[in-house]
Amino acid sequence: MGYDARVTFEATIREGVTRQAVEAALKPLLDDSEFDLLDRDDPMEEKLAALVDGILIVRADISAGYDFYDHVFLPVVEAVGAIAEDAFEATLENQDTGDAEERYTTVIAGPAHLIPEYKTRMARWSLPVEDIALPLSARGWPLEDIATRECMTIAAFPKGEHHTDAVTRVSVDLLGLDLDQARRNRIARLAVLLAREIAGEDLILHPRPGYGAAERALDAAGEAMRALNHFDAGLNAGMGRPPEGADYEALLQIAKSGIERVRDEAVSRSNAIVAPTAEAEPTIEQANAPRG
Repeated sequence: MGYDARVTFEATIREGVTRQAVEAALKPLLDDSEFDLLDRDDPMEEKLAALVDGILIVRADISAGYDFYDHVFLPVVEAVGAIAEDAFEATLENQDTGDAEERYTTVIAGPAHLIPEYKTRMARWSLPVEDIALPLSARGWPLEDIATRECMTIAAFPKGEHHTDAVTRVSVDLLGLDLDQARRNRIARLAVLLAREIAGEDLILHPRPGYGAAERALDAAGEAMRALNHFDAGLNAGMGRPPEGADYEALLQIAKSGIERVRDEAVSRSNAIVAPTAEAEPTIEQANAPRG
């Protein structure tokens, strides 16, 4: 007893790996389903394993026993992964079930240090970014408008308060980058997704153009400039006497202090580390949230 199945994957084989090594990796599958490794891709073959220009192509419709996954599929995928140049995804399809979740089983294999990057790329391109939108409660600029700006920020403020109290939570700086509008729209929607994750159900989002967290450093710079101007105005007024060396020394100290404060503000905002807190127990709403 068993089921009709399809095994599919493509893997780039590491340079220097022999054909014999590839055959050895595939042996459980080739023996179990009784077919051979070819040197050409043939779309008409129902059971195909071909090594073409360093690319291993497996596309086989087979009859699988119920221990096929553990004794054939997984060992073969892991063995091929050990000789592969890059990470790859292998799929075992159970063609006898209509249940979408049970029909497909996938395994990612390859060099261990490349698997996280492969998974990240897959997650990036599988995310339906075009479906991401601002919540109905959002105030401020529409998403399509902030996507046209070199710098975009998404602030948030508690319910019941005014948007003037909003604090920037996500800041994106695209200055100097050659990006088409489609990519800018994608970036803006990803920024909204991150902002929604930060805000949860407790905060209201307020998208707007600007530099975001750097505004705090700019505010510090503005205060330093005002202090310099105030002192300079006093010097120009004469203060009842001609300016002395000590006056200019004091002016220099104000300038140094102001610059240092701007630097400290920028560094602290960039490098701030949040103290870890106990992870909250998932709520019913979280548990029932739709996946994806």
